[in-house]
Parts: sequence; C-alpha cells; structure tokens
Amino acid sequence: MRKMLAIIRREYVQGVRGKAFIISTLLAPVFMLFFLIVPGLLIGLKTGGATRVAVVDQTGRVYESLRESVMRGTEAEGPGAADAARAVADAGAGKRRLPDKDDGVVETHFELERVSADARPLEEVKTELSRRVLDGKLDIYLILPADVLQKGEAELYARNTGDMITLSVLENRLSRAVIEQRMRDENINQQRIRELSEEVRVSKDKVTAAGTKKDDGGSFFFAIGVGTFVLIAMLMYGQAILSAVVEEKTTRIVEVLFSSVNAFTLLAGKLVGVSLVALTQFTIWALMFVLVALYGVGAMAMAGMEVTLPSVPPQALVYALLFFMLGFFVYATIY
Repeated sequence: MRKMLAIIRREYVQGVRGKAFIISTLLAPVFMLFFLIVPGLLIGLKTGGATRVAVVDQTGRVYESLRESVMRGTEAEGPGAADAARAVADAGAGKRRLPDKDDGVVETHFELERVSADARPLEEVKTELSRRVLDGKLDIYLILPADVLQKGEAELYARNTGDMITLSVLENRLSRAVIEQRMRDENINQQRIRELSEEVRVSKDKVTAAGTKKDDGGSFFFAIGVGTFVLIAMLMYGQAILSAVVEEKTTRIVEVLFSSVNAFTLLAGKLVGVSLVALTQFTIWALMFVLVALYGVGAMAMAGMEVTLPSVPPQALVYALLFFMLGFFVYATIY
C-alpha cells in the first residue's frame, strides 16, 4: 500500500505542478464564459436602425395585414409561438415590447414601405429596388404576386440573406398576414379563431414523499450536465492517463520499477494519481462556475429581473458525485 501511495503522490504532485494544469485551470473558465456570454451579447446588440422593408403588393389587400402583423408581433400567435418569437426577439431580431396596460407602446425593428408598381413592368420595379438595396437605402424588398393568397408564394430579396433570424421573423409575419387576409375574404372571425386555437398549458408537478412540488426541469438538466462533465473529463484526461501508463515503458525504466512493485500496483497508482489531478481541476472549475452563477443571479435580481435557480435535491448531488466517479474511473481504466 505504501508503494501505491508513493506512486499516487508522485503522479499527483507532478500533475498539479505542471504548466499545462495551471494554465488550463485559469484560462478554461475564461474561454467558456467568453464563448457562452459574448455571442449572446453580440446578438443582442442593436446595430444600426430598423430593418427597412419595401413591399410590392400586387394584390392590393395584403400590405395592411402585413403591416398590422409586424406591428402586433407575438400578441396573437398563441403561447407556444409567442415564447419562440420572444426568444428570437431577445436574440436581437424582430425585437419589440408588448404594449403595457398604461402606455400602449409597441417597439419594432421593421420599417415597412409600400411601393406601388403602377403600370410599370415588374422587372423595372425590381431593378429600382435592387439599386436602393445596393445603395444602402433599403435592406429587404418583398414581391407579393397577385395570386399570393391562393398559391402562398412570395419573393424576398435582401442585402444580407445570412441574417436568418430577421428573415425568419419577417417570413413568419408574412405567413400570418396572408392567413388572416384569407380569413377576412371568407368572413371568418379571426379573434374567435385565435381564442379557439389557444394552446393548453400543463403544469408539471413532481410527486415526492413530502407531497407534490413544481417541476422546474432541474433534474433533467442536472443529469445532462453530469453526463457532459464525464465526457469532457475523458476527452481532456483520457490521453493523459494513457500517456502516464506508458511513460516508464517509453523511458525504459519500467523493468527497474517492476523489480520493486508489481504491475497492478504501478498501474493502479498511476490511474488514481492522474485521476486525482483531473478531479482537482474539475472541482476548481465547479467552484468557479457556482460563484459566477450566484453572482450573475444576484446581479440580475438586483436589476429587477425575476430569476429562479432550478432546485436539485441534496441527495441528487451525492448520487451525481458517486456516478461521476464510477463513470470516470471505468473509462479511465479502459484507457
């Protein structure tokens, strides 16, 4: 046992003193926060003004419905669609504020302009609008053919077709406008259709020995997090464990070691030693993550945002640690 402890101590001390361990321990959380937070901040930045959209409505009836649909935003789409659209809005495209009870303000990031084709050929109108797009005076223009209500086909031309969020929001609003105009043509009460199409909201409660409680999804995400943690651990330290086991074989001193310890003691000591290095690093990362999460929740709460952390039972933490250790050592042994 003393020989195994000596091997474990040697592998552990050598691992935590290494430059790679120190640098990765300090920089990995920074990179993780960078890749998690910065993209969201960049998406949420409002760059420039509203998206300028010109609409050529050859039906003469859809433009007003489209304008109303864009201004109304998510109000009449039902809870599921509203949540999806709100997520898109929070990402920075189609962002708007639903009217409050008092001020009735609606903020939108689309500016619609109606372009009349008159007696001009459609290709001439497209050429004019394309020139405005190239000159930076317009972002998107829509061509609504005379049969759009029957065929449901329209043409969209944009300066940046890679802005999938904005284009998706605009396409969603156009689809809703066409559907509502069809209902108007058939003398169908749109408000009644929305009321009858209201989705069912199901409250999920978990049955426990102490009674029932609301399920906030914490258990699901906790299980996914533990599994992901095991995967990351093995991707990072699997090769390190493999290298540590063959190190003495490469340097040709394994024969000397086998004169004083057996193969099992040497392999077990190296496995445990390197694994402890990995667990030390992951523990530091976990503590840093918890501190950052608590700070972030506190900052959002002080800013007036309602934030609730998912509840995880204390015994789940114990089981998570147990299964993480078992999974990690099983895969480490295979390495």
